[in-house]
Parts: sequence; structure tokens; C-alpha cells
Amino acid sequence: MTTYLKQKGVVMNYDSFLELIKNRRSIRAFKKDPVPDASIQNIAESVCWAPSGMNTQPWEVVVVKKPALKDGIAGLVREEFNKIMGKMPPRPMAASMSVAVSCDV
Repeated sequence: MTTYLKQKGVVMNYDSFLELIKNRRSIRAFKKDPVPDASIQNIAESVCWAPSGMNTQPWEVVVVKKPALKDGIAGLVREEFNKIMGKMPPRPMAASMSVAVSCDV
């Protein structure tokens, strides 16, 4: 992997990578500003290159821009999450939730 990254001009040692991981943050409140199409394209490409089991890359990327549709999807996810959480025994940390993302760029 290191050789591949060097060939691609990516320079990051273990300490830099670990620092990046330790300092990442989760964002739970977002601006209303539209995301530029170029940024969406870059994110979709990154998803396509993400590692997957047996290199199956079983994902698709769907970009939803209509606010009403986004709100509807968020409501459905919230309902399902609450159903799952209702079946979980109480514990100190919240359950994690997986989101499958796929793309065809």
C-alpha cells in the first residue's frame, strides 16, 4: 500500500495518519448552503475507491437535492433507528448505525 501511495504522490506516515484519525470530528448540524456539484462528484469518487470485502464494492451513490425528499428520507431513517433502539437493552453508549453508500460514477 505504501508503494502505491508513493506512486500516486501521496505522502503520509503513520504518525500523521494517526493524528488525522484522532482529530476527526462528527458533524451533526449542517449549513443550509448547497453543496457544489464538484464536491459531490469528489465525494462520490472517494466512495467508489473505498475498500470493501473481497473488493465487491457493493455500493451505489444517490444524490438527493430536493429538500422535501431529503426530509422524507431522514424521517424514515429516524423511524427505523428508533425501532432498533427500542429493542436494544440500555447501555452507556448509543448504538452505532451503518449507512450503505454506493456509486456508479
